[in-house]
Amino acid sequence: MQDFFDSADSLASTPLQLASTFESIYGWSPVTDAFLGVNLIWPTFDLPNNYARYFLSWHTEQFDLHWLRRQAQRVYPRSILVANDGHVDTSIFPDNIEFVRWITWGDQLEQLRLKFGVCETPMVPEYKISSLCFRVSQYKNFITAYLLAHANKNQLMLTYHKHLHKAQDLHGYPQGFPWIDELDLELLEPTWLNFKDTFDRNKNTPVANGEWQVPPYQNALVNFTNESFHYSASEIDSQPFVYPAPYLTEKTWKPLLAGRPFLAVGQYNTYHTLQELGLRTDFGFPITFDQDPGDLTRIRDIFVAVNAILATPIIDLYEQSLPSVQHNVQSIKNGTFVQNCRRVNEQVGGRIRDFLSV
Repeated sequence: MQDFFDSADSLASTPLQLASTFESIYGWSPVTDAFLGVNLIWPTFDLPNNYARYFLSWHTEQFDLHWLRRQAQRVYPRSILVANDGHVDTSIFPDNIEFVRWITWGDQLEQLRLKFGVCETPMVPEYKISSLCFRVSQYKNFITAYLLAHANKNQLMLTYHKHLHKAQDLHGYPQGFPWIDELDLELLEPTWLNFKDTFDRNKNTPVANGEWQVPPYQNALVNFTNESFHYSASEIDSQPFVYPAPYLTEKTWKPLLAGRPFLAVGQYNTYHTLQELGLRTDFGFPITFDQDPGDLTRIRDIFVAVNAILATPIIDLYEQSLPSVQHNVQSIKNGTFVQNCRRVNEQVGGRIRDFLSV
């Protein structure tokens, strides 16, 4: 399996594929006349109109809320139940959609732990920061440009492949943000500092990407997660909303498995959500930016955290972060984290069964 879970739906998958995919995530196989779309990945189909209700879920990709809004309006007033790992702002959706929170993060981490292991004795590394960027995105451009301008190159393990996946990823920003204006974004070129990787899009699968026993995690201390989907506060039809958050992938799981502190360069509410599930994120640098859903203001305060990291001796950062990373490693190794995720799921398991019951 290249992803943590397969994707299946009632239009394109066999009943056996549907049942197997559903069971791999929720632990049981439904007998139902509802439409099933399990662990969807940016769907392009329309929901058929010949179902009384629809169960949809997104776990390893950020869910396409624009598609979901359109589909809910198409099949209105039929009921839709949506399962997702993060917190969802429901204010922009039609009233025929209900959301439940089903967390697969513990199971994702467990798959990677079984495949790649976990580091119980992280040592003081040579480099202070690792920051890996393959595909272009707004935050990856911002953080790479900031590091190149402000960090000593001897402190970094940095890659920037400048691979443009789609033109929409080249997001600009409005005037009035001097901390971004000062960045030399136009001068960004493919760059490798102290780590020459051979990564390409043919290797770009979540499970394969979960390998943490590589130099950026073994020989650098603070990993910048550089999640591809970082967008949080936005608006649609002139109505403010916040994208479902946080969206977390193997980019965040790797430093946890490697016993390293990480700077959450991604959606807001990342640290807070992981703390709710029993992990510790007091790594010795400020993380108040995590509370700000505004992308262009959050990055300003991420830069503040970067400055703090750059100004602190590596041995001090190592010692300040060690209690938290050791706690996190043990929580993953002894199953505490996965159990905390499953306790959340137990609260909604009955609702999913009731919705799908014939």
